Amino acid sequence: MKLQGREVYDPMSLPCGGTAYYDPHSSNFAYRCINCMKVVGSLGMSKSCKDAMEKDEIIKRLGGQGWDYFA
Repeated sequence: MKLQGREVYDPMSLPCGGTAYYDPHSSNFAYRCINCMKVVGSLGMSKSCKDAMEKDEIIKRLGGQGWDYFA
């Protein structure tokens, strides 16, 4: 698959419902969501995406299984 004209690898399933791909050509060497085109974990992510990731972290801290990003 191509993202912004570049090959990306290893799809990551996000708790918000988006899919992110590793972009080795990015300056941060990060995963970029194909739905919103933002780098996962960046300041540019929407509040709803950040909230979904924070909810997952809380579930893990409480002893739950949490989200499997590479399932």
